Amino acid sequence: MTIGRRLGVASSVIGVALCLLLSACSNKSARSDWTQLVLNDSSYFEAPGLNVMVFSHSYDGLFDDSKMAGIEIVHHGLCMARNGDVRLNPAPGQWDLHSILIEKKVERKNNLIIAQLKYDNPHFIYQIQARLGDGGIYVSVWTDQPIPDELKGIASLDIEFAPMLYVGHTYIMDGKVREIPYSPHGEMIIRKTDTSKPLPIATGKKFDINPDDAERHITVSSAEQNLLFYDGWSKAQNGWLVLRSLLPAGKSGKILEWFISGETKKS
Repeated sequence: MTIGRRLGVASSVIGVALCLLLSACSNKSARSDWTQLVLNDSSYFEAPGLNVMVFSHSYDGLFDDSKMAGIEIVHHGLCMARNGDVRLNPAPGQWDLHSILIEKKVERKNNLIIAQLKYDNPHFIYQIQARLGDGGIYVSVWTDQPIPDELKGIASLDIEFAPMLYVGHTYIMDGKVREIPYSPHGEMIIRKTDTSKPLPIATGKKFDINPDDAERHITVSSAEQNLLFYDGWSKAQNGWLVLRSLLPAGKSGKILEWFISGETKKS
């Protein structure tokens, strides 16, 4: 690593430490702006500086990796995260399988959006539910039956972050501060099918991306299943940064839940 890059990383770490210190000393966190989120007439969640859409768009059958589907987060005018859904690959690519949207329901009195989806092969039907609560959004996966044996250790709840908006900045996983890499990063393994598979670059229960910038700071936490953070660039040139949690086997009902919150810049 060059001296200039080392200095850049040190500055980022110092910035994160100052940000966390100021947040701890403040009587009211900037994330309190999440309490203003509402379920609007266009059936997505919105607040000043933050929009969260839940299957407002569907996957493009011609180009499945178009980053225009699932749960999407628009933060101060820029799309920061997309493709929040159950996927079958640690770093989903252009031709990977994706779900098919069966139905979307909006329960306004409960501030809840429910998307029912399926995979045909192997056959798997599930729901993604997004509900307002505690200053953020609870995103959960629901099933009537346990996941198929073929999907054990494979199917996961994912969300992808746009790397071009985060490179050179920092992320925190369970209190450990690291830098978003400028180039493909992380170890790879070769599967029995002779295809490559990336390994996570960080694992934990609470993830903060770009915590020193209120316009880009998003937090994801998981009470039970681990969060796995991948550098999708290691798999493909158009890969994004992927956060995922494997769906647990042998469970039905609500089998996995994340809590997502986003900091916004005060006017």
